[in-house]
Amino acid sequence: MNAKPIRVLLIEDNPGDAGLVRAALAASVEPPFELTVAGTLAGGLDRIAAAPTDVVLLDLGLPDARGFEGLHRLRANAPALPVVALTGGAPGPYADTAVTYGAQDFLFKNTMRPDTLARTLRYAIDRQHVLARMHQARRRLQTDLEAAEAAWREARRAADRLHRLDSTRSEFVAQLCHDLRSPLSVVASFTAALLARADDDDRRWRLAVMSRNLEEMNLLIEEILDAAAIESGTLRLRIRPTDLATIVGRTATEVAAAADRHIDLDIPADCPRARADRLRQEQILANLLGNAFKFSAADTPVAVTVTVEAELLRVRVTDHGIGIPEPEIPGLFGKYHRIVSEDTNRSAGTGLGLYICKQLVEAQGGTVGIRSRAGQGTTVDYTVPISHDDTPGQSGAR
Repeated sequence: MNAKPIRVLLIEDNPGDAGLVRAALAASVEPPFELTVAGTLAGGLDRIAAAPTDVVLLDLGLPDARGFEGLHRLRANAPALPVVALTGGAPGPYADTAVTYGAQDFLFKNTMRPDTLARTLRYAIDRQHVLARMHQARRRLQTDLEAAEAAWREARRAADRLHRLDSTRSEFVAQLCHDLRSPLSVVASFTAALLARADDDDRRWRLAVMSRNLEEMNLLIEEILDAAAIESGTLRLRIRPTDLATIVGRTATEVAAAADRHIDLDIPADCPRARADRLRQEQILANLLGNAFKFSAADTPVAVTVTVEAELLRVRVTDHGIGIPEPEIPGLFGKYHRIVSEDTNRSAGTGLGLYICKQLVEAQGGTVGIRSRAGQGTTVDYTVPISHDDTPGQSGAR
């Protein structure tokens, strides 16, 4: 099968030189060359505009374009065409300059051989194709980069909007909780005063119910405020050397007494101090005990143990209650995850308690885990780093 001819445009004002080029190309069989000659740059540009051309041989000594001016004008008018520059002068630094101006290659007429000319033209076409693909890939990359930058800017604007909305929401939640807490405090004070003066059992019972519900509402408000502080990164901790054994023992005893429940405590006598926030440790344990009491029978004990493990103290809360179905366990520490018992139809409050516990434990350098099986009880454990000095930790947002 015959190869398709390569269409060569020779822009050359010297008929003798043009004849030499024609003879050299005629000697090439595979691929064949189809030569067209123009005597001026203007004529060459007209030819390029009028008919398809594969490669240009450009003399740098034209009457209407001396030196590299012709190459510059040709590239400006036909940037996609491969160009091989020709000169009849002595060898010199022409080649590098020609390539700088956009030529694919450079030949000297007095040293040009037929095989060299044919090979140079083929290579010039190949290099131009490669360059064209590179430019196309570069344009696609530039387009993709611009699209990515535009998407990034839009994502940043969206993130800024969300941040502003989140800040507004956090401020609203904080203000709402403040507005709720103030009247609740007044009601709680009056309820306590009335309870102290109540003179019959029915009234005392009703006031006690009111007091418990007010306490639950206050706890709900505190949970909402804690969750908002965690989300906004403004949660404040006071981490310092802390007697965790005393905190666990006292908190467990007080929470159990308030719930009228029995607990089994196992705390080593030589328990080292922990590096933690005292009040937040009380909050974590109280929450876990509250869940254990809520989802276990009143006549079953709840065990609280502290063990020393390398550089950590591990606190475990174990109940023998209804347990948790396995599919629910992965989401237990998520926000607003509520555990509902099919037997009692009771749920774990707002669904923020375990989420807050996990965030508080991790903010103090610990981890939290849970093991449970439906009908066989639940064990929740968390770790607290051991303290090796008495240097107070810094207060601040975590």
